[in-house]
Amino acid sequence: MFGLVAALIGVGLATVGVFLFISNRFIGNRGLGGELFSIALLLGGGAILLSSVTLNYNDDAQVAGFDPNRLLDEQPTAAGGPAQGGIAATPTAIRALLPHQKIAVLAWGTPSDMDTADTAQIEAYSVKLQHLAHALLKDQSTDAQISTHTLTREDHQKLSALPLVSTGWCERYQTDLLVAVGMGTVMVGNGDYALWREPVYEALDCHTERASRRIGKINERPGDRFPYQQAVRADLAELLDGFAATQPGQ
Repeated sequence: MFGLVAALIGVGLATVGVFLFISNRFIGNRGLGGELFSIALLLGGGAILLSSVTLNYNDDAQVAGFDPNRLLDEQPTAAGGPAQGGIAATPTAIRALLPHQKIAVLAWGTPSDMDTADTAQIEAYSVKLQHLAHALLKDQSTDAQISTHTLTREDHQKLSALPLVSTGWCERYQTDLLVAVGMGTVMVGNGDYALWREPVYEALDCHTERASRRIGKINERPGDRFPYQQAVRADLAELLDGFAATQPGQ
């Protein structure tokens, strides 16, 4: 900024000096004093102009040396900021949510509210439920070995009626943790099918027999990638978060 002002002053003085020198020499002879005065203006303007170049260089160097990232690094961390950590601050903390080494995901469901889907459609829908649960578990147990299994319709009926600890599936699947999702249809009082679902979710620690079970009541939502996808994900995520929060040592 100061360099620019100095440059303008220098150019102005030099210009006046040149004008007076030419006027004194070629237009009207004002004597030696007039010539010396014009030369002095010219030299003074040149000196100021040279100084302005130095000022501009220093200003540019200061700007080039400014590092906004360094300035942010030097600021104290705001209260409640990321540096204070939290449950997902480090990969170790995430793994500690569900420390089980082997997890089995069990799922059965039908995409049809009227229970008219064929075997292939039920199989495909059950696999989508498994993938959804698998992704949620990977977020909370990044090192676990997660296997997925499709239940039978009879298994789903057992899951709906009994807690997982009563099924013997820990031994069947040889795992540390069971996570089950059942998505059957709902019958209302007049014998018709309901236009909503009441899925069953359960997580069971096969070693301690500690379990968390939930029966939901969900509707389809705009943007679902498959029937009831968003609502199932929200329900299951809430179940797993609650189950992880009650882990010993949490």
